[in-house]
Amino acid sequence: MPEPGCRLDGGREQEGMSQALGEREVRSIAEEVVSQAVAQLRRELQEAELGRLRQTMEAWTERFGAALHQLAEAQRRTEERLNALAARVDAVAEAQRRTEERLDALAEAQRRTEERLNLLAARVDALAEAQLRTEERLAALAARVDELTGRVDRLTEQVARLAELYGQLDGRLLEMQFGEKVNSFLGGALRRVRAMRPRELEEVLEPVLSDAELDDFLHADWVVRGRLPGAPAGQEVLWVVEVSSTVDEHDVERAARRSGYLRKAGYSSRGCVLGHRITSLAMGLARQYGLAVFVDGRQEDGAHNGSEP
Repeated sequence: MPEPGCRLDGGREQEGMSQALGEREVRSIAEEVVSQAVAQLRRELQEAELGRLRQTMEAWTERFGAALHQLAEAQRRTEERLNALAARVDAVAEAQRRTEERLDALAEAQRRTEERLNLLAARVDALAEAQLRTEERLAALAARVDELTGRVDRLTEQVARLAELYGQLDGRLLEMQFGEKVNSFLGGALRRVRAMRPRELEEVLEPVLSDAELDDFLHADWVVRGRLPGAPAGQEVLWVVEVSSTVDEHDVERAARRSGYLRKAGYSSRGCVLGHRITSLAMGLARQYGLAVFVDGRQEDGAHNGSEP
């Protein structure tokens, strides 16, 4: 590239030549010189610009290289994370597949359960209908049972009344038979037995007993006069006999109490109960009082004393 001083000298030479050659030639030469100078300046500017561009490119290249290295490292880490994420996605996909399989199995089980529930509901409905019919039949049966219970209760009452009536009739019949066949009933326990009604002793007892005691005594069934086996002649005893089909504790109480009235009047007396059967309570009470007990013609107590203790 020409130095600036050389350009100035050339300019002066051209100025002298322009004066000799004329204005046109000078202009032509000036234009050529200017054109060359502009071209030279352009080349210089381009070379300077290229240098700066090279420096800038080198700086950018270094920066780009570092950035590319960082990007490559980041890309590597990203790929590693992507690989890990892909593995996790695969695991999740597998878990999802298994979940879907389990959901399908559960859906199938649910379908079977619903079918069984539908069948069970149908059976429950059928059972409910059967239960309703059964309850209706039970209600009808309960009504019939209530009716039959009422009839049985009435029959029970009737049977109880009949049993009571039969017992009374049987007792009255036994009482009449006792008066007629006293020896067959008591022959083994007393000798020379004679049965009499309590009213035969009313005149004797009236001065001794109160009105209530006398009235109670007169309600006795029988009074028996006789002699105990082995007793001296003329030594008689009086037994107050209560006759009943089934001897209970009330019969025992009456026989014991009424025989006491005779002892109060000075007689040797003993209570006696007689029947087809005797309750256990009445039997124990009779033994306690020392009464004579006869069941179907048999003496049950085994005692032969002529008075109560």
